[in-house]
Order: sequence, then structure tokens, then C-alpha cells
Amino acid sequence: MDQLANMHCTRSTDKKLLDISIIEKYIQQIMNWQKIHDNTAIWRRIEFKNFKQTMFFVNAIAYICEQECHHPDVRLGYNYCEITFTTHELNGLSENDFICAAKINKLLS
Repeated sequence: MDQLANMHCTRSTDKKLLDISIIEKYIQQIMNWQKIHDNTAIWRRIEFKNFKQTMFFVNAIAYICEQECHHPDVRLGYNYCEITFTTHELNGLSENDFICAAKINKLLS
């Protein structure tokens, strides 16, 4: 996870759709994330004690993802947050999705 978490997202048109062997390698490095949508996205649900903790976490996610210029879909409620990453312009997963997931995991460690 640390290797991915220390990387930065590609902000150019050099983004490449990952093949399944790379997806499998990266998914093992980001604990508690799952593949969805025929390997076109990754997803994680995180639960908290209350709304305040949830919102602090969502704001931290927003800061990280804005710095990386790679933004997730986020769904939240009183005590949970669900995060989905995909690279929309590729209609699938790129390395950027895994980099941001690893950075989010570091918030929880």
C-alpha cells in the first residue's frame, strides 16, 4: 500500500486502462476495497460512530482527491461513507484509482 500511497496521479492523457493482471495485483495492495462493474471500478464502505466523524473523513477525502485531480463518487449517510473510483474517460480502472484508494486507506491507519 505504501508504494501506491506515495505515488501521484497522472494528470495527462497518458492514463492507460489497466488489464486484469495489474488490477489483481493492485487490489491486493489496497485492503478492504472491492472490484465492481466488471472490473471497471473499485469500491469501499467505511463506517463511523457519528455524522461528525463521517463528514471529517469526507472532507479529508475531498482534499486528497483534489490534490491528485482524481475524484471519486461518494455516497454518505449519518455514520457511513461509500467511495467508488473509476477513470471515467477510460470507462474503467487506471493506476490513478488505486493511488487514491491507497491514500484514503492511509487516513484510516
